[in-house]
Amino acid sequence: MSARLTYGRAALLLASARRLAGTPARLHLFPVQAYPHPERLADCQVIRLPYAQEWLTVAECDDLLAFLKASLTQISEIVHRDTKRIAAALTPSVNPRLMDRRIGDWRLLAVEYDHDNCLDEDETDRLDQVLDAILIRDARFCPVLLTLVNEREETIRSAGVIADQLRFTDIPVRRWFDRRVLREMVREARASRTQE
Repeated sequence: MSARLTYGRAALLLASARRLAGTPARLHLFPVQAYPHPERLADCQVIRLPYAQEWLTVAECDDLLAFLKASLTQISEIVHRDTKRIAAALTPSVNPRLMDRRIGDWRLLAVEYDHDNCLDEDETDRLDQVLDAILIRDARFCPVLLTLVNEREETIRSAGVIADQLRFTDIPVRRWFDRRVLREMVREARASRTQE
């Protein structure tokens, strides 16, 4: 019974929920054991309201359960879609090269890198900022590997990683590029040349 939610139906559902408030009736949500590999997330969920019929009619109970099941299915589908978008933002894209700059004999390459970013659980504000950017503005949060190559010698002289950096596809490289990492790489390349 998945009827459309109208004002009248919403009022009836709200009245049913209010009658259950403060009673020992509890909502139980648990996985179904019969579907070890469900096609949809909704196929593996069971919702029950034990003892609710002491306060509600059978029809009210069925209507409330149907509404809760439909709402839970919608929420599960949204979470599933968002999870895929977050996973895609954290892994290298099909075209991982972000930048290729040449200055004389030197070439600087920037590519998305398959490595973990380190957001701590304690950084809730930063985590909220990253999730909002990914889900609302399609940001990328994949580490970037920088490689400094000497083209004449055909050798990699230095490498560095820009981590924990939000990147938006419509923003130029210069806006998100971390020059501190590049400075460290140049120092490392100079040090390796003086040791030769």
